[in-house]
Amino acid sequence: MNDILWGKVKENASAADILITRDCTTLAIDHGHAALSCGDGKTVEHYGPKSGGLKGATGFSVYADMAVVWRHCKTLRIYECNQVVNDTPKIGEDALSKKIVDYAKNNLVGWKYAINANRRNGNYVNCATLIWKAYYANGIEFQGYWADSYIGGMFMPSDFVIENSDKLSMKYTLGWGHTKPYVWGADG
Repeated sequence: MNDILWGKVKENASAADILITRDCTTLAIDHGHAALSCGDGKTVEHYGPKSGGLKGATGFSVYADMAVVWRHCKTLRIYECNQVVNDTPKIGEDALSKKIVDYAKNNLVGWKYAINANRRNGNYVNCATLIWKAYYANGIEFQGYWADSYIGGMFMPSDFVIENSDKLSMKYTLGWGHTKPYVWGADG
């Protein structure tokens, strides 16, 4: 990604936004990758297992510079949660976006990786369940496709993309080729 596009990505990534790429596959499974933007040029995310080959992968979730992964993506979408956007804090209260980011930084960094991490329990996360947990701890539950229909309640990056609710809005896209809703794996 060139400097101009990278500037647009950084400009569009606000606190509590969800970054999604289709660039990541394991054993020919197109699972993608997801991260929670902290709004400060950093993310809370899980790069996967140490042996996964992704730069920075230690097997534990991290609070890291956004550029480690996202500067090198060929496909990228940034989603915002409508409830977060519409949240107007009362005097002396933190905005919902800050609460979500703070929860992730304080409670979800250092977790071990499991591809099939259960979103509701367990001691493991994958990149998408980490985000799910940060939102859920703040009263927002994403449904997703995989969550209730596959491997005991896991959540995948594609679940955010195909979320069929009024909870998410796409605010930026790069390399997807269109702006309409995306059916994972079906419409390049």
